[in-house]
Amino acid sequence: MLYLVSLLAVGQPLLSISILIVGRVLLGGAESFIMIGAQSWCLSLGGAGNVGKMIAWIGTAMFMALALGAPLGSALLVHFGFASIGWATLIGAVGTWLLVVSIPATHPAPQSRKATGHVLKAVWIPGLAMAFSSVGYGIMTAFGVLLFVEQGWQPAWLSFTAFAVALMTARVFFGPLPDRLGGARTAMVFVVIQSAGLALIWLSPYAWLAFAGSAMAGFGYALVYPGLGIEAVARAPADARGLAMGVYTAFIDLALGLLAPLLGLLASGIGLSRIFLITALLALCTVPIATWLRTHPARALATAQ
Repeated sequence: MLYLVSLLAVGQPLLSISILIVGRVLLGGAESFIMIGAQSWCLSLGGAGNVGKMIAWIGTAMFMALALGAPLGSALLVHFGFASIGWATLIGAVGTWLLVVSIPATHPAPQSRKATGHVLKAVWIPGLAMAFSSVGYGIMTAFGVLLFVEQGWQPAWLSFTAFAVALMTARVFFGPLPDRLGGARTAMVFVVIQSAGLALIWLSPYAWLAFAGSAMAGFGYALVYPGLGIEAVARAPADARGLAMGVYTAFIDLALGLLAPLLGLLASGIGLSRIFLITALLALCTVPIATWLRTHPARALATAQ
């Protein structure tokens, strides 16, 4: 709704942009709660043995929407103007509300303050690893299209759609891997693929190679999130899995909220393409943390404690 209201003040750019930013803040906060709510809901229904698969499928649904939303948003903007973006966002939210409002709620077990403190202590290491990896996702979302437009690689929206489609493909065909091989081991392998894709975008002199890099980055990122998510949930109390996923996801938001804007400021000085190289190197910081997680499994830590 605020997107639409911002158009009423389009003659006053500062006011219009301020309204639009408030709309973005509300949208971002709401999306965070929707994601955590959906994950907690599925954890309660699916059980501990399907954590990786559950996280993968939730993410697949989200990225399917993103993959379709990029070309749809571009078409709406070209043919119907920015107001159509506001209406599409509003209608989507109402549709979601109608879908879930009549479904009986699942009621998680009460959580003590002690459990909350334990979760925070248990989840921060896999959360930190995920933060390093998620900077790449944030850069693809915020700057991928800008880089492709700057380089004349068209259609620019295909950069993020390739990322999202490759991510969905990886999760459809390889979604069970974190549950089978272990979350940390899976994250170690796939974050290297993600980093290679980001570096390929930086190196690429051709559009097709840059699109391939986008797809590689999405394919790699696909199983880093569920892999490290398994590690986060395994280290938390059994009755606080929803809280564990909430804290774990907060590390992603922290990375996107702090590092992505800082890299955006840096891009004005060193260029957009070099930001993808920096992001590729940051993603590789996940590897030593995942190695530590693998050599310090949750059961061993629980026994030591």
